[in-house]
Amino acid sequence: MRGQSLFLTVILFTTLGLSACGGNKSSKKSSAAAPVTSNTNGNTNSNTATGDGLDLDVVAGAITESKPVADLVALTLTLAAPAANSAAVEFESLTLSASGTLDESTELGEIKLVGDDNKNGALDAGEPTLGAGATPVVFSADDGTVTFTLATAVAIAPGADLQLLVVVDASVSTSPTITGKTLELGVAAAADVTVTQNGTAIPVTGITPTPAQPITLFVHDHLLISEIVPTPTAGEYIELFNPTAQAIDLTDVYLTDTTDTAGTLWYYNLPTGTNFAPTSAFDYVVRFPAGAQIQPGQAITIAYNGTDFMATYTVAADYAMRDPAGGAQQMLTPDTSNPPVWSPTPNASTGGVLTNSGEPTILFRWDGTSDLVQDLDYVFYGTASAANQRVDKSGVMIDGPDADTTPGAYLAETAAFQQPDIVLAAAPNTSVTRISFTEAGETQTGGNGITGNEETSEPFDTNFASGVPTPGAP
Repeated sequence: MRGQSLFLTVILFTTLGLSACGGNKSSKKSSAAAPVTSNTNGNTNSNTATGDGLDLDVVAGAITESKPVADLVALTLTLAAPAANSAAVEFESLTLSASGTLDESTELGEIKLVGDDNKNGALDAGEPTLGAGATPVVFSADDGTVTFTLATAVAIAPGADLQLLVVVDASVSTSPTITGKTLELGVAAAADVTVTQNGTAIPVTGITPTPAQPITLFVHDHLLISEIVPTPTAGEYIELFNPTAQAIDLTDVYLTDTTDTAGTLWYYNLPTGTNFAPTSAFDYVVRFPAGAQIQPGQAITIAYNGTDFMATYTVAADYAMRDPAGGAQQMLTPDTSNPPVWSPTPNASTGGVLTNSGEPTILFRWDGTSDLVQDLDYVFYGTASAANQRVDKSGVMIDGPDADTTPGAYLAETAAFQQPDIVLAAAPNTSVTRISFTEAGETQTGGNGITGNEETSEPFDTNFASGVPTPGAP
């Protein structure tokens, strides 16, 4: 059989969407699969290695980050038989190896090998699954292997090729703990591909395994408020969580609870330079210091009083509105000039405390020039009052410091009376903790959020739970 060969090209191909789900069974031999066609490709290559063989090339895909999806195309494999082959070769089995920081045995579900008959790199209805039996193929160990053994081998004629997809079920877990973890699948060695010709195994040669491009997992696309602790007074803090795959620059990010009785002081007035800072002794507006960042999967705490926070929890906060301690960074506050100057000097803008009975917590971004601010997250806990109103800036027009005199207008938002309540646990230790890190039920488009979300539409009552403080642990 000298001179006969088969070429295998493995292309790492991902689509937006990846998280994880569990599994604990090893792979099984497949039942008969639907026919997979091999297509003439005009391949005139011949293997230059001594004897028959198989060449493996690994090419990384362009997309390297993903959110949760049920059927993620993680790899595309192309098996190509040179036209010089004297007879068809038969593809019988394939072993995939996993690496990366994801635990595939508990955070990833079923793995499928699918015939990509139309060669579009996507999973389409009716395409056959190979090597799938009654028991799903899953990884039984972290950084382990799975083997697909075909009940009926697929013949590849000389000059033809076969394209396959490796599809993973990554839809079950949306836990924030998977954020920043990586999934990496590949074919590690020549012995991991079984090809025969006329019933005799063809040795795989000419293979240089290349590590696949890691896919970084994330659960959401923007910064979130993950916890608000209004009591005890000495332990008040706000926690933020980065559910994305990238570090986020916090330089232009702000926090506030300001919604006054008269309805004239609102955070979205910041671009005008007036009527955005609190006058009440119980409210705040602060900005992160220049260069501040939050890493993928990281939670940071912003204490009202850094010294009290450290005394209450025996650890330092990451940031503090006043009295930083133990390495906490001082948040910036505005003066009364227009435009305001932000400095690490606590003033009336950090004079307040988190209201126990209920108030808004608003996380937003402003680039310093645009007419409009961009919402990052908005949470209202407890009961609204005249001094602590819900946000609805539908149709509000603002002319900021940009060059033109045409004001920008905010898109429609959920009416205040339609926004739900979060029922608080009894004091003295009350935490409002996020339990949905995908903002389930929130309108994802057509809003004033940084990624188009309509932040006032989030069902706070189901996406948050009331409990005890857990600083730094979303």
